[in-house]
Amino acid sequence: MTGAGLRVVIVHYRAADWLDRTLQALAAQAADDLEVVVVDNSGELDPGRWPAVQLLQPGRNLGFAAGCNRGAAGARTPWLAFLNPDLLLEPGALARWREGAARHPQAALFGLTQIQAERPDRLDGVGDALSVWGPAWRALHGAPRAQAPDEDHETFAVCGAALLIRRELFEALGGFEPRFFCYLEDVDLCLRARLRGQRCWQIASARGHHLGGVSQGGGRSAFAVYHGARNGIWLLWRDLPLALWPLSLAWPLLLGLRSLLRDPPALRAATWRGLRDGWAAAPRWWWEGRRLPRSLGAAGLARQLSWHPLAPLQRRRHRLD
Repeated sequence: MTGAGLRVVIVHYRAADWLDRTLQALAAQAADDLEVVVVDNSGELDPGRWPAVQLLQPGRNLGFAAGCNRGAAGARTPWLAFLNPDLLLEPGALARWREGAARHPQAALFGLTQIQAERPDRLDGVGDALSVWGPAWRALHGAPRAQAPDEDHETFAVCGAALLIRRELFEALGGFEPRFFCYLEDVDLCLRARLRGQRCWQIASARGHHLGGVSQGGGRSAFAVYHGARNGIWLLWRDLPLALWPLSLAWPLLLGLRSLLRDPPALRAATWRGLRDGWAAAPRWWWEGRRLPRSLGAAGLARQLSWHPLAPLQRRRHRLD
């Protein structure tokens, strides 16, 4: 893949201090064939601050999904990489990421080892997993860094904080689903790719440090809880084969019960609003899903999902090899 050309897209929203560090880490990668595009959803960045960066300011907050699509539009490079504005690549990580992609021509989407920026002894994740019961999670999130796999490995989905994809596939998929706005758009993209017979791999030697939640208030904010609940229902209704629905529908029921019993009022309200809006639009998403290109049937997909009922709670790594 060396010399092939790569466009890096970063969607920014009120994270200028971290964006500075992210761009500095990217500039230190010693790659001279990069296009770097920053989509400034907050409209707060100075266009002259980074002369080598193409800055797009849409004038409103498009969200992460549509912002990524805007940044990727018109690219002619064979590869696209999406980075969060709070994802700092380690020295040499970009070269190892790209070399790893070249080692695995059977795959089209690639992630890297994510380390928690504020707790470097802990992992942020080593790929995303999806349970047959419904929930998705970031594998080994919060686990000791020593548990990170030493070898490249297949993963069900790649975390959108650092995602490398063949441009032709991204365009064939129609990019990220813009109606998701943010949260689970990465799992949705990878699941739609898998339905076409594509595969996702993690490149173990490529590493980045991720803060997480810097733009939208973190994983347990009302904003995140709402979008996670709503988008989770949309993902299941559109993407999963009908045969898997009876199992996957357990997740929204358990999520609502858990929130009722454990969450403070603000998060409980956000969860129930998300579930309400998710179910309200579910028939439309089901109808759209019947027209998705699928070369992978229900049985084949079921073998790629996690069946362990406690895996989402334990953030287990789901092995596909």
